[in-house]
This record gives sequence, C-alpha cells and structure tokens, in this order.
Amino acid sequence: MKIIVFAPHTDDIELGCGATLSRYIKEGAEVKYIAFSICEEWVPKEFQDDILFTEATNAAKSLGVKEENIHIYRFRATELWKIRDKIFDIMFEVNKSFVPDMVFCHSKKDLHQDHATVAQECERVFKSSTILGYEMPWNNTEFQSNCHIKVSKEDIENKIKALEFYESQKHKSYVDEDFIWSLAKVRGVQIKEKYAEAFEVIRIKF
Repeated sequence: MKIIVFAPHTDDIELGCGATLSRYIKEGAEVKYIAFSICEEWVPKEFQDDILFTEATNAAKSLGVKEENIHIYRFRATELWKIRDKIFDIMFEVNKSFVPDMVFCHSKKDLHQDHATVAQECERVFKSSTILGYEMPWNNTEFQSNCHIKVSKEDIENKIKALEFYESQKHKSYVDEDFIWSLAKVRGVQIKEKYAEAFEVIRIKF
C-alpha cells in the first residue's frame, strides 16, 4: 500500500496518526511524509528558529519513513490559506507521481485555518484515493469518528517515541504520554479493541 500523510505543521502527523503509520509501515506500506510549515515564528526563544525541521525529520524516521520520502516546507504558519494554490500544486504533483492508495490529513472540521485549508485541498486533489482526517481534540468541537484503525501497544509506544524528538514542543499539554494512552484506549473501546486511532472519512475507495 502507498500512503501520503500531510501536516500543515510539523508534529501534527505524529499526534494525529503516528500509531497508524507505525502499524502500516511495519506491514510494508510505503509512506510519504509532507509538512508545509516548521512554524519558525512560534518556536520558543531558547531553540533555533528552524529546530522543528530537524525534530520532524528525526520523528518521521523513527516511525520508519524513509528519509527520501520526507518533505518539509517552510511556508508561514497560520497563513496557508494565502498560498492555497501552491499547496494544490504540490499535492497535484505528488499525486501524479506517487498515486497513493490512502491519504491522511486533518479533519475538515478542524478549527485551525491551516488545518482546514490542507484538508480541503486534499479533497480537491485526491479523487482516486481514500482520504481519512485525523483528530486533534483540542481543535475539534465536533469530530465524526466513523473510521477506527486498530493499533498495538508497540504502535502507541512508537508514536510516543517519535513525539519525544519534539523537545521544542514538550510544553504543550497534548504532547503528554498519559493523554496519548488515554485517547488510544477510548478509541479502542469504541471498536472492542485495546487501542485504536480514530479518523473522519473524507472519501473512501474500495
């Protein structure tokens, strides 16, 4: 299986679907990891402005993504809606060259303007792929969890290990091991499994 996973900002991928990527990569999937902003404007003062480029690269590699499949852009955070055409072009080219079976992005109902922009462009471009929107509960006042992907204890551990590379983001409440385990257990209970990650179906292709 060929998968593309999109993030408006570095660390979104690991938070939203890190365990699912761990599972599919172990099963032999080829994954392209694409982030559009390293949020240089919002990095804490004690870190280099571009620290998130390094942190994201290391996190993706720890999940098993090949280095040549990691693509991280430096567009300005909170303003992705202004460059919607560029995002479309990047997606269009990678769709043409890679032809993914499955695409992951944010939920279309995510309140953050960057997150919503990337999700909307995914729906426009990837008409021949299944598209699943990952959740970020702190940004979703509503989320239709109509797809659950079973993951293992090892997959959750791999997600947490990947997030540990984000030294610059550890002050955020949702980069918390207890929270990650708790959410995985809640989503697992919903499908009578021990652990899962939940997604919103944007498009599904059998």
